[in-house]
Amino acid sequence: MIGALDKSPGGSALAVDDVEKLLKNFPPIVRESARPLLESRAERQRQDEETIARLFARVSVLPGDVARGRKLFFSKKAACYGCHQMGSEGGRVGPDLTRIGRVRRTIDLV
Repeated sequence: MIGALDKSPGGSALAVDDVEKLLKNFPPIVRESARPLLESRAERQRQDEETIARLFARVSVLPGDVARGRKLFFSKKAACYGCHQMGSEGGRVGPDLTRIGRVRRTIDLV
C-alpha cells in the first residue's frame, strides 16, 4: 500500500495529515515503512508553502471584482466550472466554491 501511494500519479497531492490519518490504525511496522513517504510529502508541502508565500508577497492583492471573477470562473480557458459549482451553475466533481471566500484566507486562494 505504501509503495502504491508513493508511485501513484496523484500521490504528490497527498497531504501529510491525510496519510497519517489513513495509517493511524495500522500496525507500527506499516506506519514506520511510511516514514520516507511522509518525509517527502512534508518537504513537498514546505516547498509549496514557500512558493505560495513568495508569489503572494509579489502580487498586489486588490479588492475582488465579482464580474471579473465570474467571467474567469466560467471562461473556457480556466474552465473552473467544469468541476466546481458556483451557486447553481457548474460541475459537481470538485468542491462547491460558492462561499469559498468565507472559509479560506486570500493567501489560501492564491
